[in-house]
Amino acid sequence: RGDSKAAVTIVEFSDFQCPYCASSEPLLKQVLDAYPGKVKLVYKHFPLVSIHPNARPAALAAAEAMQQGKFWEMHDKLFQNYSQLSRENLSNLAKQVGLDMVKFEKAMQTEAHKGAIDKDMAESQRVGVRGTPSFFVNGRKVMSRDFDTFKRMIEEALKPGKPPTG
Repeated sequence: RGDSKAAVTIVEFSDFQCPYCASSEPLLKQVLDAYPGKVKLVYKHFPLVSIHPNARPAALAAAEAMQQGKFWEMHDKLFQNYSQLSRENLSNLAKQVGLDMVKFEKAMQTEAHKGAIDKDMAESQRVGVRGTPSFFVNGRKVMSRDFDTFKRMIEEALKPGKPPTG
């Protein structure tokens, strides 16, 4: 989300079934709205399958939505319904966002996007993610999930002479 050329990148490691992740969405919207053109958001899958049995299927559904050009629409629907992510409901949400249902069902049955989710999970281990949601601003871990912390980190990253990092 946001301008792909933005100087600041927020990376979010998240789980679609996590209530804390869902409740962070308004904060992320506030941050993006406060810095139009300066901040972009990158979503990374981190399904906590041991406590959220529907998180991985939801991640697969989102990955297929991305393939069909509707990731953020599906992302929003998944978080709006984070406590109701049964397989049947995932199909209903896919219909609501206008996905090609033949492609969607095939991707879900074959776990076509398993590799993309596994790649995000491997990256999460590499950068030390322990739980969800976890955020990084230009590669620096956000230690407190509030607007003032994001603002301080973004302002620091926007200072002249600060090279962008990923």
